[in-house]
Amino acid sequence: MVRRSLRVSLVVGTVLTAINQGNALLAGGLDWSLALRVLFTYAVPFLVSLYAMRGTVLAPGLDEPDRSVGACTTPESRLP
Repeated sequence: MVRRSLRVSLVVGTVLTAINQGNALLAGGLDWSLALRVLFTYAVPFLVSLYAMRGTVLAPGLDEPDRSVGACTTPESRLP
């Protein structure tokens, strides 16, 4: 899970950094504020990816019908 999250973070973080801080990085003005923003730009996709995969792996009953509020639970909806 962690390796996949790192790969996602590397790809998504690089794209977002290029879009959001590309001009500042190309201008050569790397200060603490910019370094912190770049760090968060990589950390957020990593944490989101890790959280999503953890939820998928630990989700109980993925093969069962959805029993959440608003889901159709009539006997007809469970027919093959």
